[in-house]
Amino acid sequence: GEGPEMPPGQKAPPKFPENVSQSIEAADMQVGFNTRVKWEEGNLAKAVNGTLNLQTEVKVEITLPPPLSFLPGFLLRQAGGLVLRAASASLLPRFGELVAEDYRRWSRN
Repeated sequence: GEGPEMPPGQKAPPKFPENVSQSIEAADMQVGFNTRVKWEEGNLAKAVNGTLNLQTEVKVEITLPPPLSFLPGFLLRQAGGLVLRAASASLLPRFGELVAEDYRRWSRN
């Protein structure tokens, strides 16, 4: 067959030409993270909560083989930036929640 049937009203993801799919799979990607964590104690007597501040810097370097390597650099940077911002918007808040939960567990024991 041609793959699984899609629910009514939902379109299948676009199919990339074989050489583009192979280029994506052959891309070399290096990712580095640098996270700074700052905790400010609250004041129970004044009913002030503590504050957890996380700053994360992500560096991504991708080497693309042809035909993707022939695309203009600004176009690749814009597309990559959009993908990273979308991923960060969904991942970083949850990461912060997990760190806060770990801190709460640690501070109680």
